[in-house]
Amino acid sequence: MGTSQQCVTYEDALQILSLKSQGFYRCEIAAAFGIGQGVVNDVLEGRLYPGARLAARSII
Repeated sequence: MGTSQQCVTYEDALQILSLKSQGFYRCEIAAAFGIGQGVVNDVLEGRLYPGARLAARSII
């Protein structure tokens, strides 16, 4: 169960947040990264790489 989350790096988290802000659906993002929607949700909700959201806002 934890192995899928380990496949997502901090840089991936930034890209996930960026794609979501561009209007992509969670299922589309998950498919693009080859991960489950739950992992995408964990990134978007800040449970995985909580600092990524703040960093993504400064980049976007």
